[in-house]
Amino acid sequence: MGDEAVPFDDRGLAYGDGLFETVLVRDGQPVLWQAHMARLARGADRLGLPMPAAETLNALPGRAEGGLQVLKLLVTRGSGGRGYAVPDTPRPRLRWRFTPFAPMPRRWREGVHVRLCHLRLLCLLHLLRHLRLLRLLRLLRLLRLLRAGHDRHDRCGVLSLCLCVD
Repeated sequence: MGDEAVPFDDRGLAYGDGLFETVLVRDGQPVLWQAHMARLARGADRLGLPMPAAETLNALPGRAEGGLQVLKLLVTRGSGGRGYAVPDTPRPRLRWRFTPFAPMPRRWREGVHVRLCHLRLLCLLHLLRHLRLLRLLRLLRLLRLLRAGHDRHDRCGVLSLCLCVD
């Protein structure tokens, strides 16, 4: 399940329709596991994404080698057809991987540099004409319409506005 190939029709790959968590694991024991799982569950609920089985998730940290490991979890809605409409019965896909924790003692001694970025992601209209893998904003708009009672097979257009506030 870890590094298996992801099918081309996976909605996480095609539309960014999924979530991730990164968890520090110390000698097989996940740090702040309940908080990570709660955040994953909140995100899944927000996206209308079924959660992988708790037994499956809870068994993963025990697979880590000794010492400090980083567990990266990826949960997607699974395979689906073309277009933004979500599958009637989504089957979430879980992928995970352990990597050794790489300490950065220099950062611990010297700290990090923080910069303020004035980039407003929703206002980058010049990028909207390009096809990008991240389609999550469009997917979220569709899910909001579905929750409001609109038919998932309705092919009428949806007007989206981007407002920039300074």
